[in-house]
Amino acid sequence: MSRQDKPAGMGRPKVTVRDVARASGLSVASVSRALSGARPVRPEIARRVAEAAEALGYRPDPVARALSVGSSSSIGLVVPDIVNPFFPALADAVERAVRSAGLSLLLMNAENDPDWEKRCISELITRRIDGLLISATHRTSSRQAIEAAAKILPVVQIDRFASPNVHRVVTDAVKTVKLCVDHMASQGCSVFAFVGATSSASPALARERAFARLTRSIDPSAPARVLRNDFSVDWGYTAAKLIVNRWPQVDAVVCANDLIALGVVQGSLDLGRNIPGELAVTGCDDTFFSGLSRPTVTSIAQPVVEMARTAMDLMARHGRDSRPVSIQLAPELHVRGSTDRQSLAEGFEGQDV
Repeated sequence: MSRQDKPAGMGRPKVTVRDVARASGLSVASVSRALSGARPVRPEIARRVAEAAEALGYRPDPVARALSVGSSSSIGLVVPDIVNPFFPALADAVERAVRSAGLSLLLMNAENDPDWEKRCISELITRRIDGLLISATHRTSSRQAIEAAAKILPVVQIDRFASPNVHRVVTDAVKTVKLCVDHMASQGCSVFAFVGATSSASPALARERAFARLTRSIDPSAPARVLRNDFSVDWGYTAAKLIVNRWPQVDAVVCANDLIALGVVQGSLDLGRNIPGELAVTGCDDTFFSGLSRPTVTSIAQPVVEMARTAMDLMARHGRDSRPVSIQLAPELHVRGSTDRQSLAEGFEGQDV
């Protein structure tokens, strides 16, 4: 790019604190104190610094300010997997809550790796964040790093957790699965299976345990019909084949998240099963994919906006309080085509045979 092609203002020398000091006739130390707010200065000095900074177009360096006052006016958020559609939705809700508090958000993706997660936490602490929100990558391997961070700054675990000794805000797993089971039972389903993920993430284990507990009275053999692998569409597709081969009588599948549910639905359709007539399927997290598939997928919506606000409020009220606070929020069932047998029956009744 030639010099004349440069955007306007590009190459303009950066205005520094020394420039402001020279223009205001004050010392660099006095100007630094006035600009950072780290220590009070006389009103006359504050006025002279502000006028000089405005005239020169001075813009403070946020990193330099953080180093000078020990704070960056920002909150860190570490998520386990930004590719999972639930976590962009959570990050958006957190960003809005952080912004409403007059702060900025620094987001890092742990890529489902506890070692990289530890590096992310360390990086954010180095940047002088005022607090940390984290959705733990691993329910046990993440514990040490989270507890170490909580000794330095306020930390709240959100959605996924690893430590019982650090504040957390999660969705009630028992209510989540109960909504699925009760709904499918009301649609006439009686033989249940659960498709989940390995227990490295706390929601996976919590939802599986809830399934075993809640289905015993409806279908005593249901706790034995559990399949585990990962939170992916491919795994759901494979699980659909396993269910047909192992338990062809199953007419209801509770899935640990929407990606798995999408795979189960597609796999079952490819095997010639009618959904929801022969098989009802529910997901969890109510991501945007659940409303785009055909048929659409019944799912449990986590209250991500309330979760984000509650986490920020918990951080503000309790900070580094040694007594951990655990808050469980109520989920909401969104019924769609993958389970709605009643609407299917009504549709057939309205057709000429």
